[in-house]
Amino acid sequence: MKKLPGSIALLSVVCLLPLAVGAAPAGFDDGVKAYNARQYANALARFQQAARVAPTDPLTHYYTGLSYQGLNQFSLAKQQYEYVYATSKNNGLRASCSAALASLSRYQSQKITGSGYAIASASAGRAGGGGGVRASGRLKVIEFYADW
Repeated sequence: MKKLPGSIALLSVVCLLPLAVGAAPAGFDDGVKAYNARQYANALARFQQAARVAPTDPLTHYYTGLSYQGLNQFSLAKQQYEYVYATSKNNGLRASCSAALASLSRYQSQKITGSGYAIASASAGRAGGGGGVRASGRLKVIEFYADW
């Protein structure tokens, strides 16, 4: 049986197609599961594993930043968010990084002044609890003023 000259090329294109359409790097899905379970150290290890496979994947760097933030390693989280903001073409992801960077900046400026500002969670509604109630190591603060 005679082989067609293009059959090897076609086979290689079909085999590489999942990489071209953005398949998640190894470890990424496990990292997301660990992050959602608030197991930030485990999630970080998984995202670092994924980054070794796909070192420029912006979503992997974003979740690495979220994991660092969950571990209170804010300067490392900031580096990840800045990388994603500078390199990603996904406007939604860039907006999420911009919001995270603004939150970290507010936190650091409030930390210097000694106020009771609490860092906002990376996902809306994650912190939970009411005013003055501690949830997951974070304090949700409600500030209001009244004139008499």
